[in-house]
Amino acid sequence: MARTAPARCTLLLLLTSAPGVAMAVEPLDRISFSAGSYLNRFDTELRADGHVTGGGTTIDLKRDLGLDTGNQLAFARLSWRPFDRHEFGLSYYGDSVSADHRLQRDISFEDDLYQADATVHADMSLKSLEAYYSWWWKSTDTWALGPRLGVTVYRLDVGLEATLDVNGNPVGSGSLDGRYRGDLPAPTLGVGWRWTPSEDWRISADAGWLSTEINNIEGTVTYARVGAEWHRWKHVGLLLEYNYSDIDANTERSHFTGHLELRDSGLRLGVVIRR
Repeated sequence: MARTAPARCTLLLLLTSAPGVAMAVEPLDRISFSAGSYLNRFDTELRADGHVTGGGTTIDLKRDLGLDTGNQLAFARLSWRPFDRHEFGLSYYGDSVSADHRLQRDISFEDDLYQADATVHADMSLKSLEAYYSWWWKSTDTWALGPRLGVTVYRLDVGLEATLDVNGNPVGSGSLDGRYRGDLPAPTLGVGWRWTPSEDWRISADAGWLSTEINNIEGTVTYARVGAEWHRWKHVGLLLEYNYSDIDANTERSHFTGHLELRDSGLRLGVVIRR
C-alpha cells in the first residue's frame, strides 16, 4: 500500500531528527569546540643580547642546544558566533622540552659566555594562546568568506645552565645560568573561508600577515591554516588540518633585548563538537 504525503513527511522528520543521524553540515556553526593531537615542529632561533645590543649569539635550539623541537601535543579550540556575521574564537596549546648537550661552539647568552666543549642543561617551555574575530562578509548555503583579525600570544621560557666545563669537571650550581622569559604578541590581519562540498564535509582555510611594532617589539608575522572536517554524526565530526606560522621579531625591552624567529608548523587531528 502506497504511503500518503503526510506519512512520507512524518517519516522524513523522524529520520532527520533521530539522535546520532547525520545532518547536512553548514559552512558556519553557532558554537564549535575541537580538541585533539597536534603533531608539530618548532624551528626556533634566539639571540639574547643582555646589556649589549647585538652581543648575543644566534642560537638554533635544536642544533646548538639539542632540544627536540618536534613533539605530539594536545590542543583545544572554541568558536562562538552570537550573530550571523560575527564570530569569536580562542585556541591553546603548550609544550616543554629539556636536554643535556655538549656545545660545539662558543655561545654568548644574556651576557654570559658558554665555551665550546662545555656541557649545558637547556630547557624550553612554550605556551600559545590565540584570540580572533571574523566578520563573515559573504555567506551562502555552501560557503562563507570574510576578513579575520587575530592575535597569538606566545609565552616563551628558555634556560641555559652550564653543568660541566670544557675539561668535564662539574660547574657549581648557578655559577653560569642564563634565562630568557617573555611574552611575544603576534597579531595578524587576513581572511577566512569555509566551504561545504557535500553534506558530510567541510573545508576551511585561514591566512594572515602583518608587520608592526608593539611595545618595543618590531616583527613580521605570517599565518596559514587549511583543514577538512568529516561530519558523519549530527553534532560530532573528525578534523584534520595543517597549521603554519612564522614570527620574526626584534625586541628592546627592560627584561630582554635580542632577536627571536619562531616557525611553528604541523598537523592537527581531533574531534569537533558543534551546534
